Amino acid sequence: MTLKCLRPHNNNIVTFAVTFDLLLFLSCFSANASTNELAGVPVKLDTYLQQVWSRNESLQIRMLESIISDERYKAEKGIFEPEYVAGLDAVDRRRANTEEQQRNLGGIFGGGPSVYNERNRTYSSAFETLAPTGAKIRLGYSLQSLENNVNVANNPNGEWVTTVGLAVTQPLLKNGGVTVTTAGIRAAAISSKISFQDYRKNIMEVISQAEAAYWDLYQAQEQAKIAKQSLRVAQTLLTDNKKRVELGKAAEIDVLQAEAGVAGRTAILNEANQRLVAARSRTATFTSDSWSATATGMLAADEPSIENQEYDLNKLTMVAYELNPSYASLMQQAELEGLRLKVAKNQRLPSLDLKGGYGFSGLGNNPGNSWDAAKEQNFPSWSLGLEFRVSLAGGSKSKHEMKAAELRREATVRALNGLGLTLANTLRSAVFSVQSYRENVDRHSKVVKVNEDVLATQLARLDAGKVSSREVLQAEEDVFRARIAALDNVIRYQRSLLEMDLVLGNLLKERNLDFTQKELQDSTAVLVSGGQITPEKYNSFLETMRMEYEKRRPSVITNP
Repeated sequence: MTLKCLRPHNNNIVTFAVTFDLLLFLSCFSANASTNELAGVPVKLDTYLQQVWSRNESLQIRMLESIISDERYKAEKGIFEPEYVAGLDAVDRRRANTEEQQRNLGGIFGGGPSVYNERNRTYSSAFETLAPTGAKIRLGYSLQSLENNVNVANNPNGEWVTTVGLAVTQPLLKNGGVTVTTAGIRAAAISSKISFQDYRKNIMEVISQAEAAYWDLYQAQEQAKIAKQSLRVAQTLLTDNKKRVELGKAAEIDVLQAEAGVAGRTAILNEANQRLVAARSRTATFTSDSWSATATGMLAADEPSIENQEYDLNKLTMVAYELNPSYASLMQQAELEGLRLKVAKNQRLPSLDLKGGYGFSGLGNNPGNSWDAAKEQNFPSWSLGLEFRVSLAGGSKSKHEMKAAELRREATVRALNGLGLTLANTLRSAVFSVQSYRENVDRHSKVVKVNEDVLATQLARLDAGKVSSREVLQAEEDVFRARIAALDNVIRYQRSLLEMDLVLGNLLKERNLDFTQKELQDSTAVLVSGGQITPEKYNSFLETMRMEYEKRRPSVITNP
């Protein structure tokens, strides 16, 4: 609905018409204060935040850092992947035989060769893996070709030996157990969670700064409107004073005072427009857009909402302990330091490894015969033993590493306790600020109303010749300052709400931008598919995130 302001067209009542111009303008000024009189493109807050979330390069870097941490966790899980090992060894050796060796090689009559020549080749392959208990398991196969000047008479192609065996080495003390073996995986998993909380913290900071810039834009545009309207009041007063001078109802001083009022308000409007340009530039920066003062800028389409709400500080503190990313990250860090301490204590133990193995071999004049002989398992071999290793100097390295781990864990616990206290105090201050600024909203509204009434009274007294234009301009300036103060208080109220949501850690949740770590991993999976990140994949990732955000946006209900 558009409010139409009408004035009577009775040219015989000149004095009444002159003053009525001001009264009528003041009435329209109050009624149409919310009318958008500035050029620009209105953008709603949730649309703006979605643009920040999908375009801001700083946030995209944080997302990539979270992906990097996930990839490191996946890499650590690869320690249990079996490995295939293959090898080839060749030996060409010539040595002199001792007298004893010659007699042994020559039989009962002696006369064996004085030189021993051999050419051996060994082909080996094996599967190796690591068990969760820390055991190293090797299943291997080897084929040896033995050619020398001793067996050449009976085996022109040399002799072939096939060996198949299983070997297991299980640490019983140091490096033994599931906890130590999987420590790298668990540490990577915790680090991934820490990285995700750091991502949440950074994205909340950027989103809160972007939303603060949005409300700064709203404040700047409203200040420009108020300044423009104040200028119009002064201009109308100047016009009326000139008419009053012509009719002999006012002195020239009234015109000069009105001209001074117009000049001062023009300067104020120019400053307001400068602040509007700066505010538009800041909002464009958060969306990674390029904007100049000559371009059509963005306008804040949403107005601040004022709510009456009671806050339970104890419940809010519990929410902060659960959702605040800094606190959650420090909790994960404490768990990580606890894990490192366990590993450090394990490294203080001496090494005691249980070693066991089983194998069988076969001999033949070719590879096939040697394999057939091995399959018969007529020549099995068993081994079982213990290997003990301990530092004679007391293990100073592991001792100091354990001490350092204890100190790091203690420092983390103390930091966690300190952060908990800081959160509680900061939250208490934030709640107090929200409540204070909310109460001031009503107070400032009353101040604005009183000053508007005073201005209306001064206009009536001006018509009666009881006050000067200077006093009317002063009353209008009081209205201007009251409205600016009321606007500033509303923006401070919005900022205090932002600060409280930031401390609570629910800022993203309240704005439908909060994703779980699993959801973020699923959304970013397209980036790492195929092992290479391409511009096409990156754009697809951004589109996926945008569509996910659209799903989370609350439905807009339109009343019929």
